[in-house]
Amino acid sequence: MELQQKANKAQKSINFFIRLVIPILGVFFLVKYGIGSRTWHFVDSTSMEFILIPCLLILLCTGYWRDFLKAFVYIIKRENCTAEMIRDSSNALKLVCRSSLIWGSIGFTISMVNLLRYHMLDSEFASPTLWGDIAVALVSLFYALVINAVLVPLYFELNRLHRKKTK
Repeated sequence: MELQQKANKAQKSINFFIRLVIPILGVFFLVKYGIGSRTWHFVDSTSMEFILIPCLLILLCTGYWRDFLKAFVYIIKRENCTAEMIRDSSNALKLVCRSSLIWGSIGFTISMVNLLRYHMLDSEFASPTLWGDIAVALVSLFYALVINAVLVPLYFELNRLHRKKTK
């Protein structure tokens, strides 16, 4: 009977994970390839990878990757989680928020330095491509802000839930 309950619990976890991951991947697919719209103008995969890969590596190296994934579960399913589990998930969200801002700022700085270097070598500094190049430089900072706009409300909700659990 216990084995059946464990198997059912594992199956529910897998089903929940699939229900969470498939919509997220669908949104990324729509944004990346811009099916039927012009959203592809806002996608620079190099800048996106410049932020997401270090965030993923930081989560893996610190061991917070499970806690990061569980944060989404705790937001939806509030039972069966202790205050310590919620605190660890909250710390994982904070880690991703901070590292995305750091890497987004680094990407923006590198892009701006290269942009200014390139345009300073140009005889006409205010060339027509300058504004487009500035927009591309801002994309990495934009991605970091979008990541934070999604994760910061979750972080505060987890903190609120943590305060409830500790009382």
